[in-house]
Amino acid sequence: QEVHTLKLTLLLISATTLSDLTNLPSDVIRQIIGLRSDEITTMKMISRSWYKLVTEYINESRNKPKIDAINFY
Repeated sequence: QEVHTLKLTLLLISATTLSDLTNLPSDVIRQIIGLRSDEITTMKMISRSWYKLVTEYINESRNKPKIDAINFY
């Protein structure tokens, strides 16, 4: 997992232009989104395909935060 994360990080660093990011394959974009979910808002602005994939990521229930407890007062 750590080596995989490093490879994706190096890929992002080497993508010097916006067109480099917009031309990435969907499976690579999905992996980047999963690793950097803290940057979701920024990722949505890269291109239409990124917007679509980020929205897809957000809508999948497994990607939503787990509710640990609910308190009723």
